[in-house]
Amino acid sequence: IDDKIGGFAPGALIVLAGRPGMGKTMMGLSVARRAAHVGVGVAFDSIEMPEEQVVHRLIADECEAMGHPVPYFAIARGMLSESQHQAVHRAYGHIKNLPLIINAKGNRLADIPGHIRGARRMLERQGKALELFIVDYLGLLRPSDRYAGNKVHEVGEISATPSGRIRSTCTL
Repeated sequence: IDDKIGGFAPGALIVLAGRPGMGKTMMGLSVARRAAHVGVGVAFDSIEMPEEQVVHRLIADECEAMGHPVPYFAIARGMLSESQHQAVHRAYGHIKNLPLIINAKGNRLADIPGHIRGARRMLERQGKALELFIVDYLGLLRPSDRYAGNKVHEVGEISATPSGRIRSTCTL
Protein backbone atom coordinates (compact mmCIF):
# COMPACT_ATOMS: atom_id res chain seq x y z
CA ILE A 1 0.00 0.00 0.00
CA ASP A 2 2.87 2.35 0.75
CA ASP A 3 4.03 1.81 -2.84
CA LYS A 4 0.57 2.77 -4.16
CA ILE A 5 -0.13 5.81 -1.97
CA GLY A 6 3.37 6.85 -0.97
CA GLY A 7 2.74 6.17 2.72
CA PHE A 8 0.96 8.39 5.20
CA ALA A 9 2.21 11.91 4.63
CA PRO A 10 1.65 14.78 7.08
CA GLY A 11 -1.71 16.39 6.42
CA ALA A 12 -2.81 13.64 4.02
CA LEU A 13 -6.40 12.47 3.76
CA ILE A 14 -6.61 8.87 2.62
CA VAL A 15 -9.97 7.32 1.76
CA LEU A 16 -10.06 3.53 1.63
CA ALA A 17 -13.11 2.34 -0.27
CA GLY A 18 -14.49 -1.07 -1.10
CA ARG A 19 -17.55 -3.26 -1.09
CA PRO A 20 -18.96 -4.60 2.21
CA GLY A 21 -16.99 -7.43 3.76
CA MET A 22 -13.71 -6.66 1.97
CA GLY A 23 -11.79 -5.93 5.17
CA LYS A 24 -11.75 -2.13 5.32
CA THR A 25 -12.17 -2.11 9.11
CA MET A 26 -9.43 -4.70 9.62
CA MET A 27 -7.16 -2.78 7.26
CA GLY A 28 -7.74 0.40 9.26
CA LEU A 29 -7.20 -1.39 12.57
CA SER A 30 -4.05 -3.03 11.29
CA VAL A 31 -2.69 0.35 10.18
CA ALA A 32 -3.63 1.83 13.57
CA ARG A 33 -2.03 -1.03 15.51
CA ARG A 34 1.17 -1.01 13.48
CA ALA A 35 1.52 2.77 13.72
CA ALA A 36 0.95 2.67 17.49
CA HIS A 37 3.57 -0.08 17.86
CA VAL A 38 6.20 2.27 16.41
CA GLY A 39 5.14 5.09 18.74
CA VAL A 40 2.69 7.05 16.59
CA GLY A 41 -0.28 8.43 18.55
CA VAL A 42 -3.41 7.04 16.88
CA ALA A 43 -7.16 7.43 17.34
CA PHE A 44 -9.58 4.98 15.72
CA ASP A 45 -13.13 6.34 15.56
CA SER A 46 -15.66 3.61 14.83
CA ILE A 47 -19.03 4.74 13.58
CA GLU A 48 -20.01 1.23 12.49
CA MET A 49 -19.47 -1.07 15.46
CA PRO A 50 -19.30 -0.99 19.26
CA GLU A 51 -15.95 -0.58 20.99
CA GLU A 52 -15.94 -4.20 22.21
CA GLN A 53 -16.09 -5.51 18.62
CA VAL A 54 -13.33 -3.13 17.55
CA VAL A 55 -11.12 -4.32 20.42
CA HIS A 56 -11.81 -7.99 19.59
CA ARG A 57 -10.74 -7.34 15.98
CA LEU A 58 -7.66 -5.51 17.19
CA ILE A 59 -6.73 -8.44 19.45
CA ALA A 60 -7.24 -10.89 16.57
CA ASP A 61 -4.92 -8.76 14.42
CA GLU A 62 -2.28 -8.67 17.17
CA CYS A 63 -2.53 -12.45 17.62
CA GLU A 64 -1.93 -12.86 13.88
CA ALA A 65 1.08 -10.52 14.03
CA MET A 66 2.49 -12.53 16.96
CA GLY A 67 2.31 -15.73 14.90
CA HIS A 68 -0.55 -17.23 16.93
CA PRO A 69 -3.67 -16.52 14.86
CA VAL A 70 -6.97 -16.60 16.69
CA PRO A 71 -10.15 -16.07 14.64
CA TYR A 72 -12.10 -12.93 15.48
CA PHE A 73 -15.30 -14.92 15.90
CA ALA A 74 -13.66 -17.21 18.48
CA ILE A 75 -12.66 -14.13 20.49
CA ALA A 76 -16.08 -12.49 20.10
CA ARG A 77 -17.94 -15.63 21.15
CA GLY A 78 -15.51 -16.46 23.96
CA MET A 79 -15.00 -19.94 22.51
CA LEU A 80 -11.24 -20.25 22.92
CA SER A 81 -8.99 -23.22 23.41
CA GLU A 82 -6.40 -22.92 26.18
CA SER A 83 -3.65 -21.95 23.71
CA GLN A 84 -5.94 -19.40 22.05
CA HIS A 85 -6.83 -17.94 25.44
CA GLN A 86 -3.12 -17.53 26.23
CA ALA A 87 -2.50 -15.91 22.83
CA VAL A 88 -5.40 -13.48 23.38
CA HIS A 89 -4.09 -12.62 26.85
CA ARG A 90 -0.58 -11.94 25.46
CA ALA A 91 -1.99 -9.91 22.57
CA TYR A 92 -4.09 -7.79 24.93
CA GLY A 93 -0.98 -7.22 27.05
CA HIS A 94 0.83 -5.94 23.95
CA ILE A 95 -1.90 -3.52 22.87
CA LYS A 96 -3.30 -2.19 26.15
CA ASN A 97 -0.53 0.36 26.64
CA LEU A 98 -0.13 1.40 23.01
CA PRO A 99 -0.74 5.06 22.14
CA LEU A 100 -4.02 4.00 20.54
CA ILE A 101 -7.41 5.45 21.44
CA ILE A 102 -10.59 3.62 20.37
CA ASN A 103 -13.82 5.61 20.24
CA ALA A 104 -17.18 4.16 19.22
CA LYS A 105 -19.52 6.96 20.23
CA GLY A 106 -21.36 9.34 17.92
CA ASN A 107 -22.00 9.21 14.21
CA ARG A 108 -22.40 12.84 13.31
CA LEU A 109 -19.84 14.86 11.45
CA ALA A 110 -20.11 17.45 14.22
CA ASP A 111 -18.87 14.82 16.73
CA ILE A 112 -15.48 14.37 15.03
CA PRO A 113 -13.75 17.57 16.31
CA GLY A 114 -14.71 16.62 19.88
CA HIS A 115 -13.39 13.10 19.34
CA ILE A 116 -10.13 14.54 18.03
CA ARG A 117 -9.79 16.84 21.07
CA GLY A 118 -10.56 13.99 23.48
CA ALA A 119 -8.07 11.64 21.82
CA ARG A 120 -5.45 14.38 21.78
CA ARG A 121 -5.88 14.94 25.54
CA MET A 122 -5.76 11.21 26.33
CA LEU A 123 -2.61 10.72 24.28
CA GLU A 124 -0.95 13.80 25.79
CA ARG A 125 -1.37 12.13 29.19
CA GLN A 126 0.71 9.27 27.75
CA GLY A 127 3.33 11.74 26.51
CA LYS A 128 2.27 11.29 22.86
CA ALA A 129 0.82 13.55 20.19
CA LEU A 130 -2.15 12.54 18.07
CA GLU A 131 -0.61 11.95 14.64
CA LEU A 132 -3.08 9.62 12.90
CA PHE A 133 -6.87 9.76 13.05
CA ILE A 134 -8.88 6.94 11.44
CA VAL A 135 -12.65 7.07 10.91
CA ASP A 136 -14.54 3.83 10.23
CA TYR A 137 -16.59 4.54 8.26
CA LEU A 138 -17.37 7.45 5.96
CA GLY A 139 -20.70 6.12 4.69
CA LEU A 140 -22.27 6.19 8.16
CA LEU A 141 -21.19 9.69 9.13
CA ARG A 142 -24.15 12.04 9.07
CA PRO A 143 -23.28 15.38 7.47
CA SER A 144 -25.01 18.64 8.28
CA ASP A 145 -28.20 19.54 6.42
CA ARG A 146 -26.29 22.01 4.26
CA TYR A 147 -26.11 19.64 1.25
CA ALA A 148 -29.04 17.36 2.14
CA GLY A 149 -29.70 14.86 -0.62
CA ASN A 150 -26.62 15.67 -2.70
CA LYS A 151 -24.35 12.71 -1.89
CA VAL A 152 -21.33 14.12 -3.75
CA HIS A 153 -21.41 17.33 -1.70
CA GLU A 154 -22.19 15.45 1.53
CA VAL A 155 -19.11 13.24 1.05
CA GLY A 156 -17.09 16.34 0.22
CA GLU A 157 -18.23 17.99 3.44
CA ILE A 158 -17.33 14.90 5.47
CA SER A 159 -13.92 14.39 3.91
CA ALA A 160 -13.04 18.09 4.28
CA THR A 161 -13.30 17.94 8.08
CA PRO A 162 -10.31 19.87 9.40
CA SER A 163 -7.86 17.73 11.31
CA GLY A 164 -5.86 20.48 12.98
CA ARG A 165 -2.35 19.36 13.87
CA ILE A 166 -2.94 15.71 12.98
CA ARG A 167 -0.36 14.38 10.54
CA SER A 168 -2.69 12.03 8.66
CA THR A 169 -6.36 11.19 8.50
CA CYS A 170 -7.62 7.90 7.12
CA THR A 171 -11.31 7.46 6.35
CA LEU A 172 -12.74 4.00 5.69
